Amino acid sequence: MLFTICAVAALSYAASHLENAQADRATLPQWVRTVDGWEPATVLSTDLSPTKLPSLHPFLVAGFELGASLFVLLAFPGSATRRAIAP
Repeated sequence: MLFTICAVAALSYAASHLENAQADRATLPQWVRTVDGWEPATVLSTDLSPTKLPSLHPFLVAGFELGASLFVLLAFPGSATRRAIAP
């Protein structure tokens, strides 16, 4: 179970890192076609950088999940019943 939580946290970190990675972008053409006709490319906003970083790190969320799981397991232990094996 701990392995699964760590794997999910690592995969979510990798996914968010790949989403935020900036690829080499081709330069914009000097003129672009818009609804109003042909306009200079400087009119368009091309700022593609993320404006806000995520507020919660995936490992922090995984830690909360782990703590909640351990709390529930300790607070509500399962009843262990053994069945007699018939010969």
